[in-house]
Amino acid sequence: MKFIPSILLFFFLLSFSSCSTKTVEPELPDANPPAPVIPEEPIPEKEKMLSEQIYDVSDPELTILRKNAHMLCQKYNLLFENETDKRTKILDSLLPNKGKNAYLQGPIYFDYGVFTEIGENFYSNFNLTILDCAKVIIGNNVLIGPNVSIVTPSHPLRYQERNFRTKKD
Repeated sequence: MKFIPSILLFFFLLSFSSCSTKTVEPELPDANPPAPVIPEEPIPEKEKMLSEQIYDVSDPELTILRKNAHMLCQKYNLLFENETDKRTKILDSLLPNKGKNAYLQGPIYFDYGVFTEIGENFYSNFNLTILDCAKVIIGNNVLIGPNVSIVTPSHPLRYQERNFRTKKD
């Protein structure tokens, strides 16, 4: 019986001796702390559109630009060919990046207009449609026949991406 208590005493002393009384120094701040995480700014919808990413067409800025272009096209289309001053003024607003001697027969249809560049000595016949959801650049001395469409948009192929109009408010 004397043997068991001495073994217990041995283990008790062994466990007690393994405890250390080491002093713990406080941690100093790192000399090179990690850079704070700055949340990325959301990409504007116009920038997404022009870089051919999926974008929200209901964005207020894009809506204003598109409605303005559609209104200008409608006004242009209602003018007679001999109303050159009025037609020129409308084209200057619709297509701020057009060269000299640009003539568009009409009717014309632009999605935005401001994203289209037209070179000098340009001529388009009846029914020109340009959907400029990406940049459209037409060079100098270009003649376009009737019923021509230049279209840049592509639509999402996955239904989950196409259902943006059902997004939560």
